Amino acid sequence: MPFGISDITSSMVEDGSYVRLKSLTFSYAFPKLKVIKDLTLSVTATNLLTITNYSGFDPEVSSFNQSILQQGIDYAAYPAQRSYTFGLSCNF
Repeated sequence: MPFGISDITSSMVEDGSYVRLKSLTFSYAFPKLKVIKDLTLSVTATNLLTITNYSGFDPEVSSFNQSILQQGIDYAAYPAQRSYTFGLSCNF
């Protein structure tokens, strides 16, 4: 059940400061081969690292983001997922 504005006390408020590595990309271009002119391999990771003392899953998540009156309330919201993307590019 969501909290009303009158139900929130200072004991329910905590520091939500954080440092996040949101996106990181590595790319390597291989030396020229006989048949392949350009060969590049890349790896991208998103939501790789979050450093915080926040006790919830994610200090950036708001469970009630559609309501202006209830922004910043974390009511068992899911954290942002971590994802990895691999890429290969080549020209003949």
